[in-house]
Amino acid sequence: MALENGATVLETITVTAPKIAENSSNATEVRGDAKWKTCWRHACYLAKYIYKDPAPAGGFHTQFPEKIAEVERYWEKWDELVQQGASGLVARLFKVKGYDPNSKTDVCPPCLVFRGTDFDDMRNLAVVPTVKVLGHTFYNKPTILDKTIDSNTTKEQLVALGWKSTLIYTEDGWPVVEGATSGSYLSLPCSVSLEIFSKENGDWSNNIQQGLGKGSAQYRNATTYGTRQIVEKIRPSNDKRLEITGHSLGGGLASAVCCVLNRLFPSIYIHAIVFNPSGVHPNTIRPATAADGKINVFSVKDEFLTTVQSHRNLLPVIGSVFRLAKRTIKQDGMPDHLGIMMQMPGTSPGKYDETWSVPPKGSHLPVLFPINQQTLVPFPKKGGFPAINKLDTMLNASPSVSLFATEAAKYLNETYRSGADKTLTENSWMGLGVYRIDSLYVEMGKRYVADLQPEIDALMKIFEASASYHGMDYVIATYDKTFGKP
Repeated sequence: MALENGATVLETITVTAPKIAENSSNATEVRGDAKWKTCWRHACYLAKYIYKDPAPAGGFHTQFPEKIAEVERYWEKWDELVQQGASGLVARLFKVKGYDPNSKTDVCPPCLVFRGTDFDDMRNLAVVPTVKVLGHTFYNKPTILDKTIDSNTTKEQLVALGWKSTLIYTEDGWPVVEGATSGSYLSLPCSVSLEIFSKENGDWSNNIQQGLGKGSAQYRNATTYGTRQIVEKIRPSNDKRLEITGHSLGGGLASAVCCVLNRLFPSIYIHAIVFNPSGVHPNTIRPATAADGKINVFSVKDEFLTTVQSHRNLLPVIGSVFRLAKRTIKQDGMPDHLGIMMQMPGTSPGKYDETWSVPPKGSHLPVLFPINQQTLVPFPKKGGFPAINKLDTMLNASPSVSLFATEAAKYLNETYRSGADKTLTENSWMGLGVYRIDSLYVEMGKRYVADLQPEIDALMKIFEASASYHGMDYVIATYDKTFGKP
């Protein structure tokens, strides 16, 4: 069956769930004698290994070829689903070589691994907050998380490249601001919006819709495929255990599937360990809930996806606009991860093709957030990021766009009006000694943007590193540094 956008929908397997989920807890107790420290470490490597086939357009690469060799030495494919079309779902069931499902065993259980179509899962993704007053744009710098795209690419250029905008939030207001004549006041139009740009029909377009509670063919197919593996392979066996894993979008899929399967099959031990996972909306897993899943989450500190989902207050401008969006999208930003989180300071995997200064392999990664404590780049100004911090403070302190714009206009007048007055041309005057209000605010806006630019340039470098921290090589380096080998 295919949807209008071409995404294939798997035939649903009907399973009657118990009225009450018997194992609805987040406990991580392990049945059997398997060394779970080893099993979860191998799950981490499998979450990277699944990117190998189908290979991404730029080819598969890793800073840890020995981990890939370890996977190939001990594991083999048991089943797979590859949908490289519009639904963008790739899943594989792996088992330890020599594993006999008809015998009780203390080896690692079968591991169901999910991934998306995009290598490292930050390709084709950008976040664009926009702030306008009187039609003049004060901020609309895209945060481009795709390292194959120039970080200076504009919003208009993204559209020309075929990227699609998903509007998360927009609000208009009419703040009261000081007019061209000192002591006079009037109302001016302003707007604040937040868009997420992605390639149409790609992984992120699919996942954004899921994050807003609108469902996803990718998630439905993942649940159906996971159910099939339980029915056809795990439930008939004597070893009734299943591990599920994935990274980023694959981690979100693994988390959702774990919750649903635990509710449907309470007699089977089903656990997930996921890495830098995307969040899952409650609508996606209903009638299951987050409490149904036994899920451990491992995240690299300051990586972008976890930060925007769980620590929005650390992201300047973007996090503040997400807070404003709560009144219109009825949720506090994008959904959080499912499961018990362990977040660790990052360890460097070594430099590959990053444009920022990656520390040597095994070294500590720079601190990125909050930006006034970052150690990646020289601070652009005395005091760090004063203009960005001021904008962020005004956004955070304002319950509405009108109140934000009122404070922003007051700040512009206090900081830039004197200089703007001196540069207004004859074309700016209406006559009778009064100049046009739009000319005044546009001139002040230009001065503000020029003042902001060095800080934006530094912030984009921080965001670029944050996107790099999201990749699986950074996860492997950090996970192995944290837990090591048994």
